Amino acid sequence: MSFTNRVSVIMPVFLGPYSGAASSRDWKFVRSLFSFVNNDYHNKELIVCSDGCDSSQEIYERHKHNLPNVLFYKIEKQPLFSGKVRQHALDMSSGNIICYLDADDELGDTHISSVYQGFSKSDHEFVYWDDFIRKDARTLIKRKTSVELCKIGTSSIAHKRIFRKAGFRPSWANCHNYGHDWIFIQQMMQHTQKYGKIKNCDYQVCHVPHLRYDN
Repeated sequence: MSFTNRVSVIMPVFLGPYSGAASSRDWKFVRSLFSFVNNDYHNKELIVCSDGCDSSQEIYERHKHNLPNVLFYKIEKQPLFSGKVRQHALDMSSGNIICYLDADDELGDTHISSVYQGFSKSDHEFVYWDDFIRKDARTLIKRKTSVELCKIGTSSIAHKRIFRKAGFRPSWANCHNYGHDWIFIQQMMQHTQKYGKIKNCDYQVCHVPHLRYDN
């Protein structure tokens, strides 16, 4: 299949304890993996990068025969919010389009195809969308996003591997604090004005600490 049309999904994972972590993260990790597998877009890959986490590797090994197009890598434990975890996964990916998935979140069944269509119908170098907060098993709340601090993040962006005009390759190398998502997005904005909002994406955020959602 063509690398040009391939969508690579980047997933960092650490299942150990830290402040503000979701509960039941082992089974949420499995749920997240299969939400990728069940997406209707076929030319896709999921690159999972374990942040020094043995349990995530054990879970992957247990399920890998049912996880087509999922690749797993493990690196040494990094400081909290280090961009090196996502960067390693990005370096291992092969798609021309890059999007993201956290290990305790879910993708709706048509999410990846909607991301691809968002690029195929425009000349954008990166796109963003309104994501959803999962309040409970039956309730999704749409969250309006905009290109502003605290109003956009990896749950609502995708980008080209290399920006055509600038020859710029997005990198997480210098993104190392709680605001690392916004640092990354600002970096992209410095290299292109070709970005815009797209519709019909279905990224479901399942853990928002300050709202006490944990599903």
